Amino acid sequence: MSSLAVLPLENLSKDPEEEYFADGMTDVLIADLAPVSYTHLDVYKRQGFPSAHGTLSNAAATVLEQILGNARFSVSLSNAAVPGVDLTYNNFTEITDDISDARVYGGIHFRTDQDAGASLGQKVGQYVYAHSLNSRNARAGCGDK
Repeated sequence: MSSLAVLPLENLSKDPEEEYFADGMTDVLIADLAPVSYTHLDVYKRQGFPSAHGTLSNAAATVLEQILGNARFSVSLSNAAVPGVDLTYNNFTEITDDISDARVYGGIHFRTDQDAGASLGQKVGQYVYAHSLNSRNARAGCGDK
């Protein structure tokens, strides 16, 4: 093992006046692990729930699905730094699933973080489309399904 993510400890008492204790214990744990991190282990403090990548990518996909409707498309991605690796997507779900998998397989998030981010992002996307974009699209004649 070369890295360790320390997630914030939860205040199980639910008493807001005790929140400082959970925060303090998280900080103490990080401080105690710091000497180890210089030689053997990278220690990261991060809030892991929900995933920002999961939230933002699913919000964008939801808005684009609303605007484009059932339009068919294909997107191919490649990178000269990784020859022979070509990614092809035929819908937004394939794209957001790949983003989610990358965050989990990379050890950055747990699957639950990604699932929570996806759910939140879909709700945000629906809200943004309904409250900010829908009337503009109707006036411009865009987004007809």
